[in-house]
Amino acid sequence: MKFRAITIAVLLLAIASGCFSLVSAQAITGRISGTIYDANGAIVAGASVKIVNEATQESRTATSDSNGNYVVTNLLPTSYSVMVEQQGFKKSNRTGNVLVADGRLTVDFQARNRSSN
Repeated sequence: MKFRAITIAVLLLAIASGCFSLVSAQAITGRISGTIYDANGAIVAGASVKIVNEATQESRTATSDSNGNYVVTNLLPTSYSVMVEQQGFKKSNRTGNVLVADGRLTVDFQARNRSSN
């Protein structure tokens, strides 16, 4: 009788542990992506993108592809600054981009020529 009670207790504990691991496996990270254009609407390829966690100052980088797109994944939910830099263009910065758990945030940029105001 005592052995049976112990066996049942162990099985219940194993089931409960499995349920908790399923809950903790839910996605909490998100991503920030966007497209970089110039003042005429043409894509800007090869731009450096820096995404900074505003709370910890931890940063991640990406480069815009041949279509002007960038994406940074596996970001924790918090507020981010997104900075874009490309030769011939002014540096651009956007702060206060709030990413929620499992969120998909789009931050597009229109790069301005260095010679423009």
